[in-house]
Amino acid sequence: GGNTIYSSSAGFNYNIAGIGRDDSSNLNQKQSKTENTASDITVGLSTIEATNSDNSSTFTSDRNFLVWGNNNATLASQSPIIVNMSAGISGLTTNVDFVSVGRIWRVVETGSVSKVKVSIPSVMLTATITPPGDFLMFISSSPIFSPTAEYRIMKQVGSNLVTDYDFNGVKYITFGYAPERTFVRSVTFDGTDDYLDAGNVLNLNTSFTVSAWVKRNSTNKTIISKRNSAFTTGYDLKINSGGFAEMSWKNGASTQTITSTVVIPANIWHNVAVTFDGSTAKLYIDGVLNVTGSKLPATANTESFLIAAADGNTPTSFFNGTIDEVRVWNSELTVSQLRYIMNQEIYQHTDSTVNGRILPQSVTLNEVKTIPWSTLQAYYPMSTYTYTNAKDESNNDYTASIRNLTTVDYQTAPVPYITNA
Repeated sequence: GGNTIYSSSAGFNYNIAGIGRDDSSNLNQKQSKTENTASDITVGLSTIEATNSDNSSTFTSDRNFLVWGNNNATLASQSPIIVNMSAGISGLTTNVDFVSVGRIWRVVETGSVSKVKVSIPSVMLTATITPPGDFLMFISSSPIFSPTAEYRIMKQVGSNLVTDYDFNGVKYITFGYAPERTFVRSVTFDGTDDYLDAGNVLNLNTSFTVSAWVKRNSTNKTIISKRNSAFTTGYDLKINSGGFAEMSWKNGASTQTITSTVVIPANIWHNVAVTFDGSTAKLYIDGVLNVTGSKLPATANTESFLIAAADGNTPTSFFNGTIDEVRVWNSELTVSQLRYIMNQEIYQHTDSTVNGRILPQSVTLNEVKTIPWSTLQAYYPMSTYTYTNAKDESNNDYTASIRNLTTVDYQTAPVPYITNA
């Protein structure tokens, strides 16, 4: 007798489909969708192509399968799942929510199937939409989806919504929408397991600027990074073991590092910025140039961009303290430009240039009105959220998923800066 790869007694027996490899029967199905209806998910090994034969992905070994079916429940919206992202901050509430459809899919892995691409027609989720916001796929070990359930952000590709996930064992998934919620906040990280993950985005340009407001509680911790834990690839902006601001990046096998000559004091807000023009790096503390050095450009990599940690696969170097106003640019900003927007949140002006939220564009000596908004590669003001995701306010929409975090905090960074008359 053979082995069961999908149990019909589980109650998820509608529109069953699957992918897998079975050498004895010459099965090599790399992508699949039920033939019964267009309104269902498509799953492909690594990718989804026009046909199965066009998918060049390979299963690692014989008798690996991934099979799924659904419970045929309604596609109407359900009661929202609500999370208070400030549950760890006394007296502060930051409620975000997620609205799913009623239908649930059961996904069963036999053997070991690597990461797959999941696609669903966007019209299946129209009952849940209250734009603006993000579509999400929720994942759970049971048919109950709690506020701590895992999820993936879905991106629009043509008429479909797609995401990637590596299923292990038996999982249940559903789909829905998280409306945008806006608060005046920063994010406090516990130094143990809190971080934000934007995925494989934000390789450094040949010329770049990165900056953030930080209030550190300890040392040797990452502010932003896109590297592996061994740091054989990528880049990292951190507070080093001595309390100095430090940015390092890999150029091939060589490490390029610039380190401040002054300690960043604990429990006090400071702005840390690094600019690079392709050959010269500059490190600024609170808009004041501290260190200059000749460096080589950064080499691109496939790691995840993280805020408050390093290495998306096995996170480490967790930041202990508060971070706000993270910005990544694909050009070198001048010291005047840095200072002009350092103490302001920024937004896209009607002429598609950068503008500060406090000073009007018409102000004399506006240092940023010639900078195209498209130069801004990512901008996390930590104020707009879709469920437990921090919105990237740049044109790229590199939403960052919040991991293990209940301390979205009051905004206390000096943004906007207020002076006494």
